Amino acid sequence: MYAPDFVPPTTGLFAKRSTAKIETASSSKPKHTT
Repeated sequence: MYAPDFVPPTTGLFAKRSTAKIETASSSKPKHTT
Protein backbone atom coordinates (compact mmCIF):
# COMPACT_ATOMS: atom_id res chain seq x y z
CA MET A 1 0.00 0.00 0.00
CA TYR A 2 1.48 3.33 -1.05
CA ALA A 3 0.22 6.89 -0.72
CA PRO A 4 1.27 9.06 -3.68
CA ASP A 5 1.63 12.72 -2.75
CA PHE A 6 1.84 13.97 -6.33
CA VAL A 7 -1.80 13.02 -6.96
CA PRO A 8 -4.87 14.49 -5.23
CA PRO A 9 -6.60 12.06 -2.87
CA THR A 10 -10.05 10.93 -3.97
CA THR A 11 -11.18 9.06 -0.87
CA GLY A 12 -11.93 10.76 2.45
CA LEU A 13 -9.59 8.38 4.29
CA PHE A 14 -6.76 9.09 1.89
CA ALA A 15 -7.52 12.80 2.03
CA LYS A 16 -7.29 12.78 5.83
CA ARG A 17 -4.13 10.66 5.74
CA SER A 18 -2.58 12.86 3.07
CA THR A 19 -3.38 16.04 4.97
CA ALA A 20 -2.01 14.61 8.20
CA LYS A 21 1.08 13.34 6.41
CA ILE A 22 1.71 16.69 4.73
CA GLU A 23 1.16 18.53 8.02
CA THR A 24 3.52 16.18 9.86
CA ALA A 25 6.13 16.43 7.14
CA SER A 26 5.82 20.21 7.09
CA SER A 27 6.10 20.36 10.86
CA SER A 28 8.92 17.82 11.02
CA LYS A 29 10.84 18.84 7.91
CA PRO A 30 9.84 22.24 6.51
CA LYS A 31 12.60 21.88 3.92
CA HIS A 32 11.05 18.68 2.58
CA THR A 33 7.97 20.54 1.39
CA THR A 34 7.61 20.36 -2.36
